[in-house]
Amino acid sequence: MSTRKFIAVCILFFTFGIASSVTAQENYYAKDGLYIGFNIPFNNIGGDFNGDTFLTDGFQVILIPEVESSSGLGISVGGRFSELAFELNYLSSTHDATFLGAKGEADYNMVNLDFKYYYSADKRFQPNLLFGLCVPWLVVKDGSSDGVDVGDATFQGFGLNIGGGIAYYINPRVSISGGVIYRWISYHSAEGVSGGSKQIEDGLDGSGIDFNVGITYTF
Repeated sequence: MSTRKFIAVCILFFTFGIASSVTAQENYYAKDGLYIGFNIPFNNIGGDFNGDTFLTDGFQVILIPEVESSSGLGISVGGRFSELAFELNYLSSTHDATFLGAKGEADYNMVNLDFKYYYSADKRFQPNLLFGLCVPWLVVKDGSSDGVDVGDATFQGFGLNIGGGIAYYINPRVSISGGVIYRWISYHSAEGVSGGSKQIEDGLDGSGIDFNVGITYTF
């Protein structure tokens, strides 16, 4: 599926969710309002991060390592309104990284803006679908060199999130949840030891399937 078709399908899904929410006449179990949440993500970085290629601009070399899957921590703020919710969240995790057998470390950070549509919104167990946008950045420790100095390499990108999960409401204010998200991610720039952001002409694919568990409290 092309990127344009993927985006079109996601937008269609979200539009359908809004329309369904407006026309529904159910009694909703979860409390409407603003909420805060904490979660544990399990992040995967795949695509072009294979551990045997690199970038260069003639002045420096930036390694593209293989990044192992790892868990991390996240915090979110959002709002729940009937069957719909929107959420802004920040995730962070530290990963083992290897390049041609040499071991290192990478810090993975991400800001997401997600929208959720809940089914069975009148019950304690509520399956949901998710669509959103993400802004990731990956810092590879000692991942660049200009032949004299060695320093970190930072990859910056953007992407789309699509997934689903299930929430269990202990009471109308408190829920625990789990989910799976496919993140389509393209890294468009990289910065190494020599400084300055270098554009990556064709982008670097850093897509992967992530998992998460969390808890939320609605005020």
